[in-house]
Amino acid sequence: MQSATRYEVSKNLLGAYVVKYPCPHCGEKLSSALKEAGTQDNCPNCYRLFVVPGAEAVAQVAAMRRAAAERKEQVKAELRQEKQQRKNQREKERARAREEAAAHRAAELWRAEEARQARTDREESTSEEEGEAKRRSIRPLWLSGGAVALATILLVVYLNLRGSELRSKLDQCESSGVVNARVSYSGLIGTEVVIFDLRDGGSAGARRIDPVHLLMQFSGKLDLYAVDRILLARNGTKRFYIAGSDMRRLAQSYAGGGRIWAFNNLPARVRRMDGTQAFDEWTGGWLGVLQKQAEDLNRFITDWTGYGSAGTYSAAPTYSSSYFDSDATLRSRVRETLQDMEDNVPDTLESMEDSLPAVMADMEAQMMKDAAKYGLSPSEVRAQLREIEAGAREQIRGMEDDVRDQIRGMEDEVIESLKDSGM
Repeated sequence: MQSATRYEVSKNLLGAYVVKYPCPHCGEKLSSALKEAGTQDNCPNCYRLFVVPGAEAVAQVAAMRRAAAERKEQVKAELRQEKQQRKNQREKERARAREEAAAHRAAELWRAEEARQARTDREESTSEEEGEAKRRSIRPLWLSGGAVALATILLVVYLNLRGSELRSKLDQCESSGVVNARVSYSGLIGTEVVIFDLRDGGSAGARRIDPVHLLMQFSGKLDLYAVDRILLARNGTKRFYIAGSDMRRLAQSYAGGGRIWAFNNLPARVRRMDGTQAFDEWTGGWLGVLQKQAEDLNRFITDWTGYGSAGTYSAAPTYSSSYFDSDATLRSRVRETLQDMEDNVPDTLESMEDSLPAVMADMEAQMMKDAAKYGLSPSEVRAQLREIEAGAREQIRGMEDDVRDQIRGMEDEVIESLKDSGM
């Protein structure tokens, strides 16, 4: 049955899609709702049957609607995120205002007591009566230097209260019992900068990696959208810092079971106090990258914890001298890494399948450019793309067992490669 070869798709005044075309028999100008494309109809002029054209446009319009819906959802998500950020910013500003007011009150108290002390001293120096001078010499503590001491105590109490929430989060961490660390906010006001200070006196059984475990666990309990950076200190000396945005991804990976990924990608996010990057970010083959990341992790632990260097950290717990301190540990670490990879196979394959529409859209754009060169119509290109996408989905869904088998067979190869690298 004949169908018009030329047609035009547009919107009517009500915003509905319509297809306009000439009758394939008599040429009468006709129009139909786009949803009727592919169905049979009669020409009101010659009364002959024909097929309403525009079936290909139906898929295009559906794709446009999906894209518009996705853009709308994306905008909504961005607005929600922006709203949450504004809320967090307002909360930070209110907290900062409260802290500034408390600090201002403490400073005012300090100045008032100093002024009172100065007046008292002047009175003592000008007194003409010895008895009165003697009585003043034994005046109550709260009228002399004790008042300044009281202001100092109040300031200390304020600082302790200010950091109590951080210490509570640290105490809830699994590794807090084996690593000795102190946490606080930087300065008298503001909560944007958190200090994570590694101290001497941890458990004698602490492992070399345990300070990093504690850092990840503690960071996972912070609102890292509101924290600008975490300062890494040792015995009060600031050594490095990590931006809150970088720490957020690492802590999320750690909490989600990707501990090895978090450890290996930590050094590349670390910066010295002058803002320079402390360690390189590696690319290339994954075995080589894994080797370099493990080396950087060991260097970072040494530079931060002080293990292996003389100085103030000599009283610290004796951490293992290597990240992989024995063949058994090496094999255990490799198995842990490969097990993480195997556990993530379904999610990885699902992500691959979810990314197919974007890949196919890129392919469609490229193939449409070359369609005329090879004598293909748009409908033929889309038909080929549908076949390709269906085959790709089928292949991805059938890959899980093969991928798992490959991962399980990599253990000895990975171990040998790490040993050859001097790990």
